[in-house]
Parts: sequence; structure tokens; C-alpha cells
Amino acid sequence: AALTRQLLAFSRRQVLHVAPVNVGEILREMEKLLGRTLGEDIDLVTEVAPDLEPIESDADQLQQVILHLAINARDAMTDPHFMARATAASRDELGHHLTQMRSRPKQLTISAANTSLDEAFCEKHVGVRPGRHVVIGIRDTGIGMPKEVREHLFEPFFTTKEVGQGSGLGLSTVYGIVQQMGGFIKVESELGVGSAFMIYLPLAPSRQAPPKPATREAPDSLRGHERILVVEDEEVVRNLTVRMLQTLGYETLQASHGPEALDICRGHSEPIQLILSDMVMPHMSGREFVDELRRVRSGFKVLFVSGYGSEDEVGGMAIGPDTPLIQKPFTRESLARKIREVLDNS
Repeated sequence: AALTRQLLAFSRRQVLHVAPVNVGEILREMEKLLGRTLGEDIDLVTEVAPDLEPIESDADQLQQVILHLAINARDAMTDPHFMARATAASRDELGHHLTQMRSRPKQLTISAANTSLDEAFCEKHVGVRPGRHVVIGIRDTGIGMPKEVREHLFEPFFTTKEVGQGSGLGLSTVYGIVQQMGGFIKVESELGVGSAFMIYLPLAPSRQAPPKPATREAPDSLRGHERILVVEDEEVVRNLTVRMLQTLGYETLQASHGPEALDICRGHSEPIQLILSDMVMPHMSGREFVDELRRVRSGFKVLFVSGYGSEDEVGGMAIGPDTPLIQKPFTRESLARKIREVLDNS
């Protein structure tokens, strides 16, 4: 279930594929995708130190951590969700800052630099070891967060969004993944100024070894050549998924919601072997899209994507144990295995 998955990550028991990774390469790969997702009214600035050293990390999970924090930052600059969580006094102050925020330029800055943590710093942060780290910063010029929101930000059951909204990766999961990589995350926020999430990750044990590529070569048994239609409303998530699939050998089509996907299927005469669809989308849900598609097309299999598990409910309906499902966040390898499982199951 999604709850179990979130708690596993929060308690640092989720399986990670750790290897030396170049954070600068990851940020440069994500820059164009993030720029399109943030929108034209948000200025994306990427600052990567030229001498950045490799860290120990799971590249796929790190991408999704950065993605989630960037999407949260976008929402903080366009549509803050936590007004209802604030006290009456904070809501009055937030309302004042919200009016000012809407009239000033919006900017998201993602940075990466080398840093050294000393004993004094580590004494203030439980579980942090002194030594050389890379610090990844995600800074926005949003409304900022009141104290009552900051104090609960990384708790497993705390959210400022409605059920079914967001990318499916909670901040408690982000916190757990970062800790499992041997790092830690802290947040700084000031009302009327914005917020900054700082992720500290230790360097690879042998800095002389060249960093491995962010993507690992999948075994031939996990690769394929089928045509897959990816239906996902978050552009960054969709493009990352498409890129994963293409590196696995698949031919891809993509749509941002159900009606667009239906149009693509009606205009595409060649077979589509798999529909890879998010369950919660605007216009129509993933289930509704698939039900509508089955009225006009056959011969395809379905794999749903969700931040929820088979025991959870989405849109008032139980997902169910028989529903082909992969949960966010997923790695390239877990996606490859699940796709082969669905396609090869007769």
C-alpha cells in the first residue's frame, strides 16, 4: 500500500541502487524538462559548481526528489496550498504576502556545490557526519511557509494538498530517501520571501573514480520493442518516463490527459501494445480513459501509475489487488520489470 511504501522510505528501509553519481549531469538533463513544466512565468536558474565532485546516490530516486521539490516550489509561487493549515493570525499575514507575491517576478533556483560539514554543524543535526558533501539547493520566491506548517513538513501523515493532487511523492518520503543515501535535508522559509530546501549528500568513497552514468544498462530480458502510450498530466514526470522507456528500446507516444490520449489512439492505425497511464488526471481519470478506449480499440494491455497502493482508494473507488499498478516513485529498473511482467503475461 502507499502508506507502507511511504513509511518504509521515511524509516529508511526502501531499496536503493546506490552508485557514484554526478549531480551536475542530472541537473543539466532535467533543466529543459523543468523549464517547460514550471511555465513561462517562472524563471528557472541552474547554478552548478564547475568542480562538483561525485556523490553516493540512487540517480533515479534523486531525480524524483529534485522533481518533487521543484513542483512544490512552482505551486508555492502560483497556488499555495497551505493557507487552510495556517492559524488565523498567519492567514491574515499570508493574504498580505500573497497579494505582493503575485506582482513580483517568480524565480526557481536549483544549485549544486561542494561543501564541508564540521563537527559544530553536525552537532546541531542528528545523524549527520562531518566531512565533504555536495549540497543541492532548491530555492523559490514564493509566499514562504508559516511556522505551523514548517514544524510538521516532513511528518508521514502531513499534507497541504487535497487527496489525489501532487506527484505522489510526499515530503516524508523525500526525507527518508535522502537520509537513506546518508544525507539530510533542511528547510529555510520566510513569509513574503520564499523557501529553500537544502539537500546534503556525502561524496563517493573514492572521489578519484569517474562517476557512473545516471542510467544503468538494463538486462536484455527487461528490454523491449513494443509501442507504449504514456498518459501523464505532469510534463516532467511524463518526459522522464518516456526517456526511461526509450532507453529500454520501446517506441513511445505521449499524452497529457485522457481526451488527448483518445485522439491519439483514434488517429494511430498501428498497434499500441501497452497503455501506461496515471490514475489521477484532469478531465477524466485513468480508469475512465481506459474504459472509453476499450469501446473503440482492443488488443492493448494496461499498466496504471499512482502514488497510492492497491489497498487504497482513488476517486472513491478501490484500486484493487488485480489492477496492474506501479507506484511512484519508481526507478528505471522497477518500471522495466513491471512492464515486462504485464506484457509477457498472457
